Amino acid sequence: MTILERIFADGSHSSSFTVPTKLTDVESYIDIVLESVTVSCTAAKKESSQDITGRIGPSKTVFDVQSNVGSFVVAKDHLGISSQSNFSTIRANTCVYGGRWHYELMLGSKGVMQLGWTTLDGQFSQEKGVGDTPDSYAYDGNRIRKWNVSTHTYGEVRKVI
Repeated sequence: MTILERIFADGSHSSSFTVPTKLTDVESYIDIVLESVTVSCTAAKKESSQDITGRIGPSKTVFDVQSNVGSFVVAKDHLGISSQSNFSTIRANTCVYGGRWHYELMLGSKGVMQLGWTTLDGQFSQEKGVGDTPDSYAYDGNRIRKWNVSTHTYGEVRKVI
């Protein structure tokens, strides 16, 4: 979906301004929609329990069990998972949008695991996970490859302790 499709399909624009029928009205319409998006983002930041520039979400980042594809056993604290299917994907509950960020994982097993980043637009299935879509990036330490739709050799063999 393009940015224009998103803007025109959003429906969150001011009710006093309708979707433009003339090309001359497009700029004003986009300004109004972008203003409402800015207001929404500002409200989301205020609701966040942590005031950190470039981050939206609760102070504790955990796995979002509502976003998974595949079968998982999830720890009660939502910090540990074990995949029960061949190709599973799950997101965290935090959004980062600016600055520099990293996360750390402790892997409890060997095998093929594509670990990475995605936008909310990343649509996953039993065949496509993080790194397999245009909106996601992944690294697999077992295969020593990085992914963003296509794959390339990258990194060193990971060590499982």
